[in-house]
Amino acid sequence: MIPETLVREVAAQAARQADVPGGVEAMLANLRQLFPTIHITVCGEDDVSPRLSPAAENDRCRLYYVDAGDHC
Repeated sequence: MIPETLVREVAAQAARQADVPGGVEAMLANLRQLFPTIHITVCGEDDVSPRLSPAAENDRCRLYYVDAGDHC
């Protein structure tokens, strides 16, 4: 599992990156560059089960742990 401090830093950086020129794709590229050891995916709120609780959140994003072990 990713350490809580790292998850909070990713959330903080996502909030800072939210308004970068280039939109979500630019933000995602920046986050992946800042955190190359973490798999980061952006999805809509309706793609996340309401039963899940975020690992970290702020006024700009919510981060969830996702088990992709059985997925491509």
